[in-house]
Amino acid sequence: MNDISVISAGAGQASATLGEVVDMPDGTGHGEASELDRTVILSGLTENELGDVMMGYRRLGQPRALWAALTESSIEWTLSALIKDLVAEREALQKKYPIQ
Repeated sequence: MNDISVISAGAGQASATLGEVVDMPDGTGHGEASELDRTVILSGLTENELGDVMMGYRRLGQPRALWAALTESSIEWTLSALIKDLVAEREALQKKYPIQ
């Protein structure tokens, strides 16, 4: 996991495809405010590495985020469509498994 790019997409990239977003230079949007829901999109990691990243994120006390893995089909989705879908999934899970 030494070659990791971090891209912080904002509202200006909401209509970009995920393929376009992941092709942006490392550090794009870093430190800029965004109205988009916090979303972590991962690509090119093994299952173990994915688990390590998610566990590390939680251990650091980072704000709650939506999580997605880039796939052959999702690469054509727009960022806003992915976030909308992830929000709907989160809401459905919260209804099915309410937090006590």
